[in-house]
Amino acid sequence: MEKSATLFTLFAVEDEPFAEQLTAALSLLRRKGILNDYHDKEISPAESWDEPTRQHFTNSNYIVFLISPAFLASGYFHDPAIQQAVALAGQGHLKIINVLIRYCDFSKEPVSQFGIYPANGEPVESGRWGHPQNAWNAVMDGIKESISGEKPAAPVTLSLADNSRQAGARRGGMRGLVQLLLSVVALGVMGGISYYLVNYEPPKSNEAVANIPQVPDTIYVGAAPDSSIVPAEPTAEEVASENKNLQNKKTAKAAAIKRAATKPTKDINKPAQDTVEKKPEPPPPPPKIPFIKSAELEQMLFNFSQGKIEESSFSPYLCNQLQTPVRFDKKSMTFQQMCAAIKKVKPKRIKKITVLSATYDNSCISALEVDLKKKGLLGLID
Repeated sequence: MEKSATLFTLFAVEDEPFAEQLTAALSLLRRKGILNDYHDKEISPAESWDEPTRQHFTNSNYIVFLISPAFLASGYFHDPAIQQAVALAGQGHLKIINVLIRYCDFSKEPVSQFGIYPANGEPVESGRWGHPQNAWNAVMDGIKESISGEKPAAPVTLSLADNSRQAGARRGGMRGLVQLLLSVVALGVMGGISYYLVNYEPPKSNEAVANIPQVPDTIYVGAAPDSSIVPAEPTAEEVASENKNLQNKKTAKAAAIKRAATKPTKDINKPAQDTVEKKPEPPPPPPKIPFIKSAELEQMLFNFSQGKIEESSFSPYLCNQLQTPVRFDKKSMTFQQMCAAIKKVKPKRIKKITVLSATYDNSCISALEVDLKKKGLLGLID
């Protein structure tokens, strides 16, 4: 195992979340002593590398490329430093590790000769891993084997056959459900058609109605009445009684119309006051948590050690504010306790503060691992 293994990662700006996940995964290798130093650099052709970054890149034993369509489009394989690193890797002076995080074809790139992790060629973002941690475990097994030569006892594999069977079972279940619904709909349609055919009666034409024989209102049993018999004329009393009945009916009808006109009408278009319900107002959106990169957090911690900012400046970026757990000087403590420990060191003796790993929960930091380097006599590091 190489005790002085140093690793440098290059990634596209769009793939920064994957770089953060890789940083967290590598923290275990650092604690075990397999990896002693780690740096990363986002690929942005519009920006030139600063001298410390280029120095870290040149002195690293292992170069990691996070391969994705955005990385290939960056054109950084034309950079002289990367071309020199590829040439040195071809001569065996350093190792190049490719990590496939998104589907893309990089077979024509110069780094394709060095293989890729995960070893089965399934990218980290693939949902076929079941959980993202499974993909990173496979990547860590490959990096650990490249550095120490130690093969994993139980390598993480992706069972594509099991996933295919599960997906086929899900598709078969959906097909069965769809077929059942189609059968129910078909039976309903057939039942409606059958009912229509049984109960349907075609409309009769005007000609058919005209040919229906007319039945007299009065049916006589026996001989028909003699048409020569003239009915007797009503008497004066009968005529007066009939006129009185007609007059009473007209009077009652007029009174009913008058009562209906005087009755107040109800406005059916006006909703009742007690039936109108007010919709509850939606809750206000949660406040947006600002995001901070590891390099920015390192600069803030250094400024804090020099007395330029207060410890309250870190609260907006921490999930649990100043009580967020921190691993500092090989001890577990809160962020506030770490600030107190930093304050005990004289500002002139502090050379650098490095964020070894940062765990993010959405946008805020939920856990940290921080290292503080002091200046010794004649500028030597303790």
